[in-house]
Amino acid sequence: MLAAAPPATASRGGAASAIVSLSGTRIVNTASSALGGAGGYASGKGNSGGKGGNAVASGIGNSTAGNVLVNASAIGGKGASSSQGKGGDSGAATATAKGTSATGQAQVSASATAYRGGSGGTGAGLAGESHATATAVGVSGSAQATATTSGGFLNNLTATSQAPVNHSSSIADSLANVGGPIKAASSAPVSASSYAYATGLVNYANLGPHVAAHFNDPAMITFGSGALGAHYAAGATGSQTYTSSIDWTLDPATAKLPNNGHVYLGLVDKISTGASFSQLILSVTENNTTTLLSQTFTSLAVANNYFTDHLLDLGAWKGHLQVGQLLDLKVSLSLTLAGAGGYGFDFVFGDPPPPPSVPEPGTLALFGLGFGLARRFGRKSTVPR
Repeated sequence: MLAAAPPATASRGGAASAIVSLSGTRIVNTASSALGGAGGYASGKGNSGGKGGNAVASGIGNSTAGNVLVNASAIGGKGASSSQGKGGDSGAATATAKGTSATGQAQVSASATAYRGGSGGTGAGLAGESHATATAVGVSGSAQATATTSGGFLNNLTATSQAPVNHSSSIADSLANVGGPIKAASSAPVSASSYAYATGLVNYANLGPHVAAHFNDPAMITFGSGALGAHYAAGATGSQTYTSSIDWTLDPATAKLPNNGHVYLGLVDKISTGASFSQLILSVTENNTTTLLSQTFTSLAVANNYFTDHLLDLGAWKGHLQVGQLLDLKVSLSLTLAGAGGYGFDFVFGDPPPPPSVPEPGTLALFGLGFGLARRFGRKSTVPR
């Protein structure tokens, strides 16, 4: 008798790497792009889909007497599906861009995109992680980093950070993954002028009692967790405003959100270093049209209290959507600093389980009447004939 062939894994997509570095005395324009290969499809019982290839893109531009424009884009390969086995994991995407202008403007952007894992008869593959870092050095300009992925009921998860340049070395750092690991504000390097770290579908292991009371409930539908913050850029002068955001896009039906569901924001903890901020603005928007929350702070003490173990019910989400429309929720931070220092916070996001149904007063009355009649007739049936 011939032995059955062991389960196999389809071929993995090829990895991609691109490095572009340019220098000059006038305007320098640099673009780097990498695209990971898709995994191979698998058929047959127990055979796994191929993994997507990783993608790494690096762009560098330097000018001694002109403006600099640098862009780096990395797209991880998609994990393949499997009809009777596990789907393939999608590849990671890493984009790094750096532009330096000795006398002019530096506009630098980095974009990393990863995808959900391949579907499978015995389970989906893991989503790819995306990480983007942009460094801009110059008299003026900006650094922007965008990291995107998807997975589970999340159609899209995007982290964006932006830092201005003013005779400074400004760094924007963004990361997005689904399922972890979680990156907290406390782990952001001091060199990160602006940062946004997003994790889909999981929350922090250690929550304060107020936030934990809801987000540790097994029935809680957790969209994910995030960290937003900024540090005053090295070499900067004057007041500077740094921005960051995390954007969740999901289908309420796929996520099985209750029809009477609310958006809950749990502010877990904060971190503060150096000089206090001049102004901090926290906002939450739905589908870019409805403001669910907008809070402005000018006091460090007030902000510290607000961002520590604070649970916020932002209200019902359904009334703002058209039938069949995706739900898009964005948490944004705008932080203005005038000197060396920084501020950041961690949070969790989700929709709590619906409250237990309570019978209407009329229903309770009928129930009581029925119970009374049952007891009455029950007694009569025990009397001997």
